[in-house]
Amino acid sequence: MDVPFLPRQTFVGDVEYFSNAFETGDYNKLIVIFKQYGTIGSSPTVTVTMQTSSDMRNWVDISGDLSADTVESKSNLSKFLRAKVVLAGTDPAATLSVLGKLVQE
Repeated sequence: MDVPFLPRQTFVGDVEYFSNAFETGDYNKLIVIFKQYGTIGSSPTVTVTMQTSSDMRNWVDISGDLSADTVESKSNLSKFLRAKVVLAGTDPAATLSVLGKLVQE
């Protein structure tokens, strides 16, 4: 099942953003692609982390930050998933996307 956590989107300023939550259903593995199209500002940093939750209140990071422009697999999924984006720096801006595919193994 394809999951558009963050279709191509631009973030401006110091921001912490959470995507909508998606239910995992019977799927137990997530393949995720974090694509970074560009950044501006003085030393901007972009951190994208996948999170999982069983109740949509308590969220836990899934094994560290994503690397830009790579495909990664994540396991140990709870009932819900979301992406967390943190943008920091001096006058930062970044355009990125986070797309996923839930699979059953």
